[in-house]
Amino acid sequence: MVVKMSLADVIDKNSGYIPLWRDGWEDWDWYYDDLVKKVYDFCYRRAGYKDRNYQGTFLKKGSFVTSRSQMARELRISEQNVRTAIKKLVSTNDLTIKTSRKGTIITIENYDWLTNINQRTNHKVTNSQPTANQQVTSNNKEKKDNKEKNVVVGAGAPIDYSNDFLRFWNVYLKKREKYKEDTYKFWNDRKYTSKEVEQILYGARMYSEEMKGDKHMVYARTFLEDEIWKRYKQKKEPIGMDVIEDEMFRDLRK
Repeated sequence: MVVKMSLADVIDKNSGYIPLWRDGWEDWDWYYDDLVKKVYDFCYRRAGYKDRNYQGTFLKKGSFVTSRSQMARELRISEQNVRTAIKKLVSTNDLTIKTSRKGTIITIENYDWLTNINQRTNHKVTNSQPTANQQVTSNNKEKKDNKEKNVVVGAGAPIDYSNDFLRFWNVYLKKREKYKEDTYKFWNDRKYTSKEVEQILYGARMYSEEMKGDKHMVYARTFLEDEIWKRYKQKKEPIGMDVIEDEMFRDLRK
């Protein structure tokens, strides 16, 4: 009997790196399945980097809440393709899924290990460079990190952006890092409800797609201030995992 293996199983744990979407992991069962890789990449990037509560539901690190229809919209593939890809990833223990009243909870298995491997890779590559290059790389990385956090060296602690805000910032197309902190302050002041957050995320995706390449597209804060997101009405979706269907869950529990 052929035993299918997860991505973590086939990565050389002594090599010190995880080559996501690069050479070096051809032994993974889904290496040649572009659809499955696309769905896995989506899940890995969407997974929360720390334990948190989402609308009264506890989500551990490496997890996030979604639905089949939501994933289909964002990935621009059919719901059937989403269901098929997730079923494959569950079968190799790359993902686990759980139903909740808020939607489907998807968890990346071995999330800590995969994330730590990525971090060690960056450190290993940097340390293998000549001293002069290493110093330049280190300085550039520090500047980049500070820029991403909107922190001036010596100015204080990094900004601890909320997960909901980061989701908005990631999906909205027109933005500048130097305006990130100011936009976050506005976001915090408004104290959006969970329902409003989901509506904002939906509106941000729709508006970004609609205005893509248009010079008249407004920046992220203006999008929030002018409540442009209210123009886009989100269709209601079934609760929980009718999203990947009961039939699928019966199959997975066998």
